[in-house]
Amino acid sequence: MSPPSLFQLPRLLLADFWGTLAAAARGRALWLLGAALALGLDLFSYAFFQGRLKLAPCSECVLIRAYWIFVMAGGLLGAVYPRSLWASLAAGAVAFYGLAAGLWRTLILEAINLEAVSDPNFFPLCGSGRVKFPWGIPFDRVSPALFQATGACGGDSLWSLGGFTMTQWLILIYGVALAALFLALAARLYERARRARPF
Repeated sequence: MSPPSLFQLPRLLLADFWGTLAAAARGRALWLLGAALALGLDLFSYAFFQGRLKLAPCSECVLIRAYWIFVMAGGLLGAVYPRSLWASLAAGAVAFYGLAAGLWRTLILEAINLEAVSDPNFFPLCGSGRVKFPWGIPFDRVSPALFQATGACGGDSLWSLGGFTMTQWLILIYGVALAALFLALAARLYERARRARPF
């Protein structure tokens, strides 16, 4: 067998990349890692920001926490039967919903934070009180400590790490998580298409 030509090399490297990624997405570890990271982010926000720094969560904050639960649920669903493409796509849809909706709420919260920093007369329109959670799930009744809004929006700029606020870090995390989910599912679809019609 002759070695691949220079023109075949990029195609072979790309196929190897997608194949390796698809193999990882077929395993439970990747799905469980996603679920663990989502749960870890929720628990970290509760223990560190709410517990240690005494930053009371606003209505947007608890919605963002709720959407991480959807990401965790998607990860757990994907881990049940990871070899099935259809099960992976269904689990990916649940995780995508949590990531996309959570990113949207984080962008809303970032806009509120920017307004709070730039306007000395800022008065938050969102804050504490009853929150309408997605799909009518009563997260605040199941775990009031984690999902009850007791603070006002606009206080995220009180904490920063590396020059980024809490919401800016979340935007970055959501972006990386969405990219990882997209790549994993795209690799599974690529693998399926390649098996159906090898090239």
